[in-house]
Amino acid sequence: MKLAEELTKKEIEEYIGKYERNWKEEDKKTFDEIHSMLSKNGFLNKEQLYEVAYWKTHRKSKIVKNNPDEIVKDVTELALKITNDEYNEKYKIRILCSLDGIGIPRASAILTMGNPEEYGIIDFYAWLALNGKEKIGFNENEWIKYLKRIKGLAKKHGKTPRQIDMALMKYGQRLKSESKRVSSNIAK
Repeated sequence: MKLAEELTKKEIEEYIGKYERNWKEEDKKTFDEIHSMLSKNGFLNKEQLYEVAYWKTHRKSKIVKNNPDEIVKDVTELALKITNDEYNEKYKIRILCSLDGIGIPRASAILTMGNPEEYGIIDFYAWLALNGKEKIGFNENEWIKYLKRIKGLAKKHGKTPRQIDMALMKYGQRLKSESKRVSSNIAK
C-alpha cells in the first residue's frame, strides 16, 4: 500500500481535483460562509458552531446546540486568537474541545475554516492515507502529529494544509474501497 507521503505532486493535485469535483455545492457554500465569518469576526456564534458540526459529520447534534451563545463566542475567539505555533496547537484544540459536542475532528474543522492556509481537517480517511491504518477517535497528540505531517506535505508540494487534507480524504477513500474489495475477494 502506497502511503500519502509517497504520492507525487501530480497525484496530490489529481486527488484535490477529485475532492473539488465531488464537493457538494451546499458544503462548499457552508465552508466559504463560515470562513468569511471567522475572517471578519474572529469567532463563531452558537448557530455557526452547529453549522460547522453538521458540516463535518452530517449528523445533527443537540449537544452542540446546548452550548450558550456567549460561551461559544468567547471560546472560539480565544482559540482563534492564540498564535499559530507548534507549542500552542494543543491548547487551541483543547479550548475548542471544551465545547459540548466538539471533539478533535470538529475542532480541526473550526481551525481550518478559520485559516485554511495553516490547518487541515483530521478524519478517518486522511489518517488512513497517512498511516495505512484505520482510526476513528483522535487525541490531541495525534492531532499535533497529523498537523505536522500535512504541513510538511503542503510545503513539499506547494499546497495549503487544507488542500492536502482534501487530497488525503480522497486518497483514503480509495484505499478503503480497495481494502474492501480485497477483503471480499478473500472471503469468496
